[in-house]
Amino acid sequence: MFRIKLGITVLIFSFALYTQAQKVNIDGQFTELVWQNAVSYSGFKTYKPDIGLDESEKTTVLVTNDSLNIYFAILCYDSAPEKIMANLTSRDNIKNDDSFAIEMDLDGSANSNIFFKINPLGIQEDGVIFFDEEEDLNPDKVWYSKGIITNNGYQVEIAIPFQSLRFKWDTEVEIKMGFKRKIYRKSEILVYPEYKDETSNRLMQRETLAFSNIQKQKVLEIIPSVTYTYDRLLENAEWNTEQNRIQAGITGKIGLTSDLVLDVTYNPDFSQIEGDAGQVDVNLRNSLCFPEKRPFFQEGVELFQFGTQAWWDMPFTHLVHTRNIIDPLYGVKFTGKLGSKYSLASIVSTDEFNDDHDHYQIFRLRRNFKDDNYIGVIYTGKENTNAYNRIGGFDGIIRLSGKSSMEYYFFKSFSDDTLNFKSGNSFGAVYKYKDKIHFLRIGYSQIDKDFETQIGYLERGGLQIIPISYSAIFPVKSNWLNNAGVIFHTRKKRDLYSEKHEHSTNIGVQLNFNNDSWIQIGRRFSSEIFQNKSFNTNAF
Repeated sequence: MFRIKLGITVLIFSFALYTQAQKVNIDGQFTELVWQNAVSYSGFKTYKPDIGLDESEKTTVLVTNDSLNIYFAILCYDSAPEKIMANLTSRDNIKNDDSFAIEMDLDGSANSNIFFKINPLGIQEDGVIFFDEEEDLNPDKVWYSKGIITNNGYQVEIAIPFQSLRFKWDTEVEIKMGFKRKIYRKSEILVYPEYKDETSNRLMQRETLAFSNIQKQKVLEIIPSVTYTYDRLLENAEWNTEQNRIQAGITGKIGLTSDLVLDVTYNPDFSQIEGDAGQVDVNLRNSLCFPEKRPFFQEGVELFQFGTQAWWDMPFTHLVHTRNIIDPLYGVKFTGKLGSKYSLASIVSTDEFNDDHDHYQIFRLRRNFKDDNYIGVIYTGKENTNAYNRIGGFDGIIRLSGKSSMEYYFFKSFSDDTLNFKSGNSFGAVYKYKDKIHFLRIGYSQIDKDFETQIGYLERGGLQIIPISYSAIFPVKSNWLNNAGVIFHTRKKRDLYSEKHEHSTNIGVQLNFNNDSWIQIGRRFSSEIFQNKSFNTNAF
């Protein structure tokens, strides 16, 4: 096949004002006078490998702002600067480097934070961090940074435009914020404010920073695209034209308020998005799950998380997985805050990937309470003239004490393809306890045989699961070993199709060393049901 594809994408209007700086030149040098009057933060404490110890290397953060940006000057001192880990690499790929992160809780829910992370050479990483420390690196923000390594360590300068944040505008804005530094060679993580293990959710422990004189701005972006595609296919020694067409599309973003955004798109061109990383699709009993990288779908992605979702090795991982909307003809999306306590995320779209032109409706409303408590409702629907799949339900988190919480969800699905109608439930709950040494999770989850989601991602249905996880990690005073612990995971399952039982139990010891390295040694006792047969999958 011979193909020519030319694309032109032009930013016609952008009133988002992603201006780099008014008072600060982002060059990694703190020479501007404004830094002399900036608010200073220091006195970081360890979060890993132990909790609450003095920092081994001093860290200082300076914060100031003008009408358009928040500025950070970060001084990460290091007694051995030649040992600093820093690589010139791609964005969102600094896991194996020293790094510094700014974490912001913009809605005060403590269920998720957006974060801005940088390595000593200025390479950026950003996304969303959830209360269980899981990170989603797919959302990308517009911000500016520069890092340089010095004889005393490294220093970083950052500008984050207020337009990249979603907060309720006022004459004075308060943002809950935390800082986290990683020293790679020591496997040491430092945090400010200090983490107190009386509360298991670190995102509840934030410093409140006040910013004034912020310019009130209106977000308006219009991005048109034009794509020309020319395909020829060689058949029987002759070239035949397969495609010869021009496509035009448009994508826009409108700020209805400072913390509620409307995204619209018509016939968008997503060809500029980076390709998916390869996955092995051999010997799987489920479809592949690819991350969402398309900007239209990324804003507010954290609002689609539901209680118990982030539990390791559970088959129901996403109630909303927008990669199922393959080739949208149009899309309308609302994300943001309704008042001080309610969060909204809603998508309406039609997919022209096949002749059925599937129509999608997604609605999510969440009410936040004190600490990380919340209750949410959700509806998802996929419909065409011949079939539909609809799901409705609720979920939430109950904070039982500082160290313990309960997560829960209940969803009900209705599906009809004109030949068969079926309805099923999926529900679950999990109790969590975490202190300085111990981490316990125990719960129950059920996915009926007739429960179906065509918008979310379900690896396997027809299961009853009792998952239990326990770990005890003890700090070790050693030059090469940071901590050691025992780990126990078990999944007791009942396959509702065969009415047979299966299980997976892992028992082991984990050792954590310097340079972010670890080794886990253990034994797995497990079995699995497939096509009404039981298979022994024990292993070391």
